[in-house]
Amino acid sequence: MFEYVDTKFLVLGGVMIALLLLLAILENGRNQSKGLNEKAGRISAAVFSVLILSFTFYAEVKIRDIVKGNIDAYKKGIALKCGVGFNSYLIESNRGWELRKRSFLKDDLLIPIRNCDRSDEGE
Repeated sequence: MFEYVDTKFLVLGGVMIALLLLLAILENGRNQSKGLNEKAGRISAAVFSVLILSFTFYAEVKIRDIVKGNIDAYKKGIALKCGVGFNSYLIESNRGWELRKRSFLKDDLLIPIRNCDRSDEGE
């Protein structure tokens, strides 16, 4: 059931939950020492901030992994199928495509590497 779960995301989620629990304990202790009962606002803001940061970090890591995998495949001569808008392109080094940082270039066409998947249609 959990064979497709990303372990990086699980570890990051566990760390975030532990940090939020620690924040709640510290906030509760601060409120008890001052005789206040105003913790909901700050804890809610912290929860939303941590969630947004964790998903942003996770998305960036996934994009970096996709780009690295596509660059490795291109260097090994594996064909990549890249989509831009409604158009799809078959990209291989022997078809005149060049690797430029995080994009493929041919003539005046520049395609981001993150928009590519491995293809079985290559030569």
